[in-house]
Amino acid sequence: MRAWLIAKELFQELEKNSVKITKNDLEKTIIAIFFHDVGMIKTIKKTHGIISREMCESFLMKF
Repeated sequence: MRAWLIAKELFQELEKNSVKITKNDLEKTIIAIFFHDVGMIKTIKKTHGIISREMCESFLMKF
């Protein structure tokens, strides 16, 4: 939930500064948030973030 709140604040600030946000930007952000801690299924170490990123990148490459 915290990751979503941070992303929401970021998008609001970008919008205030007239930065164009596309539907694709929003979709990828939501997917990345879902993947945020998924690496913890392989390890609970701090490196879980790297694994999460790799899993997310692999997923996004398919689309």
